[in-house]
Amino acid sequence: MAKILGIAEVRFNGEVLETQPGAELTLGGYIKKPRSGHVFHGNSTAYENGKVSGEIMLKKGLSLARIREIEEATLVFSCDSGQVYSSASMATSEALTVTDGGDSKVKVTLEGAHFEEITE
Repeated sequence: MAKILGIAEVRFNGEVLETQPGAELTLGGYIKKPRSGHVFHGNSTAYENGKVSGEIMLKKGLSLARIREIEEATLVFSCDSGQVYSSASMATSEALTVTDGGDSKVKVTLEGAHFEEITE
């Protein structure tokens, strides 16, 4: 049977960002936009940024200021099913949101250049 994605590892500049299950990758790049009026006219091309979003746990020693200041970072999204995607020039693109309580989650979004698939 084929291996199916179960866990993804997110790294920025070589450092692991310990995401919780549910991290999302948007590859970005040139996409087709359908154009229509009363009928379908065709497609135009538009550019969409690459993006990774997810939640991390707020724990002792984690600097939220450091994560907030991520800029011009190389980001790698590695899937346990074998795919690896990389993007340069990534930056924290939304204010960090912290949730207290037992979950102690911090929502993190990084955005920048589109992702390329790394093949061996």
